Amino acid sequence: MTKKWLHLHVKTATSSFWFEVLDDPANLDYWRSHGVEILEGCNAGPEFIVNAGLLKPWVFLQDIFNFKWPWSKA
Repeated sequence: MTKKWLHLHVKTATSSFWFEVLDDPANLDYWRSHGVEILEGCNAGPEFIVNAGLLKPWVFLQDIFNFKWPWSKA
């Protein structure tokens, strides 16, 4: 089973929620059939990396080493 970073957008009648998950892409059709908007293959970085102007090297290293933020609970 291959896992991939996914950004899920769930809308209710009064609110909107975004979640980032590491999950199997085989679940995408099921989630989409229930109204979940899904963005795939997004690189993410902490704000201090963006502010320091190091986002391009950060994304490059993520793509090569497929590492994730070490303090993430996911």
